[in-house]
Amino acid sequence: MSQAAASRKFKLDLKEEMAEILDVEFPEFVKEVAISAAIGVVRRNPVLTGLSAGNWFAGSGDSSAIFPERKDPNKAVTIRRLISDITALAGTVKTIHIMNNQPYINRLEDGYSLKAPTGMVAVTLREIESRYGI
Repeated sequence: MSQAAASRKFKLDLKEEMAEILDVEFPEFVKEVAISAAIGVVRRNPVLTGLSAGNWFAGSGDSSAIFPERKDPNKAVTIRRLISDITALAGTVKTIHIMNNQPYINRLEDGYSLKAPTGMVAVTLREIESRYGI
């Protein structure tokens, strides 16, 4: 099985209907929620070498062929890059995907690391839902 097939793409789909319900301008809403989600998953990402933490990225389409090899043990570079990428995407697309295609990211999400026993994405999504009422 290829790495692309073995890895699950983590996506945060943000729909226009949510913004209408909250009566917020859509591009700014998408940007704010996507940045909050990106920061949440990166901060919760357990670190041994920094490879999984450094490989979160934002996009608007299929990412199955993207396997960056970035290490960021302190996570600051990744957070700055994500904020920049999300800012560039906001207003040009209706959906922003926050992804990590490292082959072992599913194990980390499933609590494999004692540093993040409840994962990263699920916890962040619950926080986003609570914060924004979506």
